[in-house]
Amino acid sequence: MKLDKPKHKLRPSSSKIKTAVIMAAGQGTRMQPLSFDKQKHILKVLNKSILEHTLDQLDGLVEEVVIVIGKSKNCEAIKKLVGRKYKRIKVFYAYQKTLSGTATAAKTALPYLEDKFLLLNGDDLYIKEDIKRVLKKLPCILVKQVKQPQFFGIVETRDNKITSFVEKPKNPKSDLANTGLFYLSKDIFDYKIKKTERGEYEFVDYIREFIKEKDLYFEKATQWMPVSYCWHLLDANKIFLKNKKFFIDKGAKISQGVVIGKNVSIGKKTFISGEVKIQDSIIGDNCKIFGPCIISDSIISDNCKIFGPIIIKNKSKDETVFTEIKDKMVDTKRKKFGVVLADGCTLNQNCVINAGVKIWPKQIIRKGAIIYKDVK
Repeated sequence: MKLDKPKHKLRPSSSKIKTAVIMAAGQGTRMQPLSFDKQKHILKVLNKSILEHTLDQLDGLVEEVVIVIGKSKNCEAIKKLVGRKYKRIKVFYAYQKTLSGTATAAKTALPYLEDKFLLLNGDDLYIKEDIKRVLKKLPCILVKQVKQPQFFGIVETRDNKITSFVEKPKNPKSDLANTGLFYLSKDIFDYKIKKTERGEYEFVDYIREFIKEKDLYFEKATQWMPVSYCWHLLDANKIFLKNKKFFIDKGAKISQGVVIGKNVSIGKKTFISGEVKIQDSIIGDNCKIFGPCIISDSIISDNCKIFGPIIIKNKSKDETVFTEIKDKMVDTKRKKFGVVLADGCTLNQNCVINAGVKIWPKQIIRKGAIIYKDVK
C-alpha cells in the first residue's frame, strides 16, 4: 500500500525572527588572489565588505546573528571588523573545526539556535525585501530565475513546493537556482546525511531528506548576487551604484585631468594624478596611481601603486575573456575584463598587462614587462 507524503503545514511567520546564521568559514580559493591573505567575505564593494552589506539587509529582521568562521588569521579579521554588535544586531561567532562542507558549517551554529532560524551564504548578496518575504513562510527557500541554469544548483517545483535539487544539470528542467538562503526549524539537523564524492557534508542533502517527508515552500528573489569569482565584484559594484555614476570616498584625492567614468568605486586615502581614465573598475584604499594610463574593467586592491605610462588590456582575441582558476582556464563570460591586482602590488612604467591577468599580493612588475599570465 502506497502511503501519502505527510504534509508539513505552512506556518505563517512574522517578518522578524531571533537568529540568522551566516556561513563565512570557506577559504574562497576561486576568489584568489584577492582572498589569498584575507577572507573573501571582507572584500569590499562600495567601500563596505560583502559581510557588512549582508548585515545591513538583516538589520531590523533578526535580533542576533551567528557567524560561522574557521580557526585562522583570516577569519579572525572578520571578528575584528564586525565585533559583537552591528547596528541593532547582537553578533556571536561559532568556530567550524574542520572545513568539511556547508552542512558541517551550518550545524556548528546549532548550540545558538532555539527553534527557527535563517541560513545564508556569507559570500552572496541578498536584499531585505526578498528576505522579508521568505520570513513570512516556514519552511522556505529563496530561489532565483537564472539564464544559464546548467551552471547552478537548480530546484524543481510542483504546486508551489520544492520537489528536488539538482546540481548543475546538463539538461535543466527548471531555471530556478538555489540561492543558499533558507528559513527552517532546527530539527533539520535531525536527518542523517552522508559525505559526498568530494568528501564533504552538504547542507542541501539535509533538504533532500526533508522534502521526502515534508513540504518546502519557496519565494523568488528579485535580486541575488553570488560572489564566487573576482569579476563578480565588478557586477556587484555596478548593482550597488544603481543610478550613481561613481563613488569616491571623501578621503580620496583626485587631481585635475583625471577622468572618472561610469561604475567606478574609489577607496579612502587613494591618490590619482595625471592623464588617467578609469571606468567600470574598483580601486581600493591607499592606492597611488600616476598617469598616463587607462584602467577599465579592473580591480585594484588596497595599497597598490601604478606608475604610467602603462597599458592594461581588457579584451582578448576570443569573444569573451578567459582567466586562470585553479590551474584551469575559465570563461568569465565577460567581453571585457582587465587586470586584478591583489594588495600591495606595483606596476612600473611601460609595462603591458593582458586581459584577464591576476597578480598576487605584493608583486612588483618591472619596467617594460609584458605580462601574459598570472603572476604568483
